[in-house]
Amino acid sequence: MANLLAKAIRKRDDLLKKSEANFLQAREDIKAKVAEVEHLDSVVKKLKASIQDTQKEKNQRETETTILRTEIQQLDQ
Repeated sequence: MANLLAKAIRKRDDLLKKSEANFLQAREDIKAKVAEVEHLDSVVKKLKASIQDTQKEKNQRETETTILRTEIQQLDQ
């Protein structure tokens, strides 16, 4: 009887150790995923800012082009 109890306790302890190891691994995996998501969020923010800058440049060039075309038309008259 004592032998069965000791065996059951060892089995329980082994399962607890495995469970704890799995938990720790899952926690590390989650931390890594969080870090990856935070990095990607940062990249997305930088890309959005770059897109906005590019759009502003495009708008400015379009305005300059319109002004130059108007000046050319006036000179042609």
